[in-house]
Formats: sequence, structure tokens, C-alpha cells
Amino acid sequence: MKAPLTIKRSDGSAGFSVIELLIVMSIISVVSGFAFMQITRAHQVMVRENAARELASNLEKARVDSLRRHPTASAQMAQVVLINATFYSVADADGNGALDAPKV
Repeated sequence: MKAPLTIKRSDGSAGFSVIELLIVMSIISVVSGFAFMQITRAHQVMVRENAARELASNLEKARVDSLRRHPTASAQMAQVVLINATFYSVADADGNGALDAPKV
């Protein structure tokens, strides 16, 4: 009984040729390359979206905490300060009502 993946040729030989195996391997490598690029791109998008959600959450927490505290000066308010394009600092990130040192 022959294995199910073998092919009986007219000249009596059985199996796959090297050309057929190379074609299959090249197709697999191209498809897996595209899949890897898509996974990497999706990971970058998720990281960026998570950072945007975190910034929006910190802004909302600072706004609510400042309203709850009823500050008379801006030094008493919870603050979110943009340092540069990739960093920002949050004063009173825990929201306990006491103004803490800024976290970057």
C-alpha cells in the first residue's frame, strides 16, 4: 500500500519532484511573510491605541479630580503636562484628592 501523498508517474517513479517542493516552499514563505507583516502592523496599532486611551483617561481623571477639589489656584489642580511628542507627566494620577508628585 502506498502513502496517500505519493504520486504514481508514468515512468514508474513515485513522489514529488524538487521543483514541486520548491514551488510549495516559496508559496508558504510568501504567505507567512505577509502574515508576519500584518501581525506586526496590528501590534503597532494596538500599542498606539492603548497609549491614546491611557492619555484620554488621565485627562479625564485630572479634570474630574480638579472639579472635585474646588481649587482656587492652578497649582492646586491635577495636571497633565505634555513634555514632548512621546512623553507626558500626570500630577495626582491616583485620584485620592491629595496632589502627588508628577509621574512621567
